Amino acid sequence: MKDVGIPTYQRVGRRNTYQIEANRPLRHPLDAHRNVNGLRELLWKLLLEGVQEPGR
Repeated sequence: MKDVGIPTYQRVGRRNTYQIEANRPLRHPLDAHRNVNGLRELLWKLLLEGVQEPGR
């Protein structure tokens, strides 16, 4: 993701500050209609709810 500018970063002294462009579309043609923020929201939801195994 770093190769295409997601995330952007700035070096300040010995630290890097990263910033994600949430409205940027995903790169794969099948996912291009979705954006980075949608992926972040999905992952956050799965983290909060816990991932259920199929059939349980």
